[in-house]
Amino acid sequence: MTLETVAVTWVYGLRQFTRDIHFMLDRSTGLFWRICWGILNPTFLAVVFVYSQAQHQDLTCGTYVFDTIPTGVGSTMAVTAVALVPLMLLKEVINKYGASQGLQRALIDVFTATSEWSPKDPALRQEYRNPASDRGQDSGVAIL
Repeated sequence: MTLETVAVTWVYGLRQFTRDIHFMLDRSTGLFWRICWGILNPTFLAVVFVYSQAQHQDLTCGTYVFDTIPTGVGSTMAVTAVALVPLMLLKEVINKYGASQGLQRALIDVFTATSEWSPKDPALRQEYRNPASDRGQDSGVAIL
């Protein structure tokens, strides 16, 4: 959950996320929600994760204590799932590295949306690209 929250708010961007919510729901998000999504939630989730790891105890079911093999298999599955995020990032950076002028440009290219990034429906796509077109809203959304 921590990685997902960070990916949405810090990589995709809090400004873009709130713009998408405004587009989909025709409602602006308040400052409270932007602070929660951008600061409080990632911090809280990271603290909970660190605390849970620090307080780790052997797994039990009633009086039965699981051996190290089942615990190791479960831990391996969890680590594998989490490790896929940086591994896929590395794969994409390597793919973009050949076509770019270096590592920094490859990283920027990986995290930059393409021009095709928009709703599939042509009418919605036009409205998404020109926010003030049909809904009568401002072209900018106040963001944290």
